[in-house]
Amino acid sequence: MTPPAALAASNRNEESMSAIETEITYYTPDRRVEPDVRPDFNALPLQSWPVRIEDLRRGSTSLDREGFQLVESRSAVRDFHDLDEVDAVYVEEMKELVRETTGATTTRLSGKPGLRSSAPVDRRGAASMMTGSFVHADVSPKGAQTYLDWYLPEEAEHWRERRWAIFNVWRPFSAPPQDWPLAVCDTQSVDPGDTQLCDIVLTTRTGDRQWETQAYVHNPAHRWLSAWDMTRDDALLFRTFDTAYDEPVPHSAFVNPTAPPDVPPRESVEIRIFALFED
Repeated sequence: MTPPAALAASNRNEESMSAIETEITYYTPDRRVEPDVRPDFNALPLQSWPVRIEDLRRGSTSLDREGFQLVESRSAVRDFHDLDEVDAVYVEEMKELVRETTGATTTRLSGKPGLRSSAPVDRRGAASMMTGSFVHADVSPKGAQTYLDWYLPEEAEHWRERRWAIFNVWRPFSAPPQDWPLAVCDTQSVDPGDTQLCDIVLTTRTGDRQWETQAYVHNPAHRWLSAWDMTRDDALLFRTFDTAYDEPVPHSAFVNPTAPPDVPPRESVEIRIFALFED
């Protein structure tokens, strides 16, 4: 396939930047596995497909409709590389942000914040993980129940009888433009048959975890959006799981064909927050 950087040599002008043509990587097996089989999420057959990615800033999206929302969100964190500061300051900021944005009665942390980088492995730093560079959701519905039992063991049964959700808050803290931005897929454009349930084992800040997650096969009907040139004052909230809605938000990092070749690697912080709704 044509390299992403060659797909749109003149993309960066006022008219064309309403959308860009690039590629996104999907789960692409020779044939689909049996329904009860869960492929290894870390060893999936992958292929890049051409996609059109719209500018998220040029329209209005919502958590209830598309499944995601871009918000202005200033943080008091001085250094996102300082995980002690992130834990002490950022967690409470994001719990408050999710409460205000969703109307949740209360919020809880769903795993410690994680730093990600598009830099080579030897330049990421001990705390940084790779970017999520193929289409996936963080958890399946079964995986979300696993999260509830892990992180809210004493409250899990209480919340199973009520509405609860998990939201991911994604924020770059490297300067724009990002070489590997994040794109999110409008859940209204996703067909149930696009989903592949997978098993994943991942090393996190609290140790190895195993749960069920989701990858996706390519569907040309998928509608992709990304916010160009996000800064550390921008936060992208998207649905990871919600008992009130069927589909989590598929998302993926992608090569930005409009970024200069010498742009610094993208660095970002992500955090998952339980949103809990009393009747």
